[in-house]
Amino acid sequence: MVASFMGGIGTCIGSSNLALASASKTVSRHIGLAIGLILVALAFLPKAVAFVTLMLPLPVQGALQLYTAVFLFVGGIELATSRAPSNRTTFILGISICAGIAVLIMPGIAEHAPPDVKLVLSNGYLVTGIVAFVLNLIFRVGTGRTAECRFDDMQRPVADVISGFLESQGGQWQVRRDVLQRAISAAHEGAELVSASSGRRLYAISGRFDELNLDVELRHSGEPINLHSNLADSMRAAQDFVSGAGDEASLDAVMLNAGGSILRHLADDVSSAALDK
Repeated sequence: MVASFMGGIGTCIGSSNLALASASKTVSRHIGLAIGLILVALAFLPKAVAFVTLMLPLPVQGALQLYTAVFLFVGGIELATSRAPSNRTTFILGISICAGIAVLIMPGIAEHAPPDVKLVLSNGYLVTGIVAFVLNLIFRVGTGRTAECRFDDMQRPVADVISGFLESQGGQWQVRRDVLQRAISAAHEGAELVSASSGRRLYAISGRFDELNLDVELRHSGEPINLHSNLADSMRAAQDFVSGAGDEASLDAVMLNAGGSILRHLADDVSSAALDK
């Protein structure tokens, strides 16, 4: 926007750069800074850029465009399918693709449009991107960052309730599939820890997503579970139980320690604390 107001050349994210990053699987801030400095230097050498561009044979230019287009298409499909499915995603993709195809099949649609808008409406790729962007903003209206599900008077098993809740909310929040699966596994493990502990009852699960972090909270009655037990104490409890010197309390300690280790492995950060009454 600044470049256009100053009479310069408009700048944006290059689709060929995205395709190159997808093909090489190399994305780094250091690479971006280095290339940015090179582009700044080339901005003061327009004749050198034009000379290099003209010296590049047309077959090579066509091959490069085909190469980047293939990886751009595949990268777009991977991006669309890497998120948890939902009805919103289906409508966004379906309507935007249909709008772009309609412009390509019937180019006369934009004939009676104003001259300033005709350039945009006559390009199917631009129409697809604009429709997808607008629909994504519209469909996000009413989607809260925080959701909660209570286990009071539920006939279904707790594991099914947790899976259904996180899958439904993950689709609305557009969480990546791998992240959502880890969150579901961690929530299942946490629920089993609560159920295996005497004097505790699970009564609610809540989730929060802010595009960077997915936080899952399990609320239960009783005292907080010790999720950061000492490794020496865990080994001692396990040895006591195997040798027959331990009792049911030793078995509970072994199960809690094992479950806590699995939970710490699944989640990036785990904590347990009492809620303020």
